[in-house]
This record gives sequence, structure tokens and C-alpha cells, in this order.
Amino acid sequence: METIINPTMLSAIRTELAASGYGHKSGILAKYSAMFKYSTAQIYRAIKSLNPHNNKTRKSEPLKPEYREWAGIVFLIKKRPPEEAGEISTDQAVEIAVKEGLIPPEAADVPKGTYDSLA
Repeated sequence: METIINPTMLSAIRTELAASGYGHKSGILAKYSAMFKYSTAQIYRAIKSLNPHNNKTRKSEPLKPEYREWAGIVFLIKKRPPEEAGEISTDQAVEIAVKEGLIPPEAADVPKGTYDSLA
């Protein structure tokens, strides 16, 4: 995003916002919005663009790519449980997958929330 205001001024605005108390940020943004004739959203986006670490997209390979494969197998079992089981939890699906040899035993040590978030 092209910076709409001098980066030094944006840095000062960011510092003022960080130091402001709860409920005062919108007033500060409104003040600068009127001063620079930009919307508060444009000013806020410009401030956020100053931070090079603000990008939330992953730029590298996952550290444990096998987790995604394991999660796929676990959720196949979870969504199609054995006839007699009814609906099962992620923990139970992991146990079944390990017992049947579909995923390695160390997959049981992965936190169950990891499987849920990957699915």
C-alpha cells in the first residue's frame, strides 16, 4: 500500500494511539482524519502498513507437514465412524486411526486441538 501520509507522522500517530486509553483511539483517529482529509480507515491501514511483520500469510513450509495428512485421516474416521460407534470425538478418532495403523503411534501425542484447527 502506498503511504498516504509522511511515515514519520504515521509513526507519531501510532505512538499516540498506543499510549491512549480505552475508548480514546477513535477520537484520535477522527482528529487526524479531519486534519489530513483521509478516512479513519485509510489512516489506520497506513499505520498498519508501517509494520513489516504485520503480514499474516505464511511464507515458509509448515514445520510438521505430516500433521495435515494425519488430520485428514482422523477426520475421515470422525465423520464416518464405525457403524456401532455413533458420533465420536477427535480423541476417539485418533485412537482408532492409530490402532488400525492408518497413522503412526506418535500421532497420538499431537494435541487434539491441532487436528481440529487443521481440519
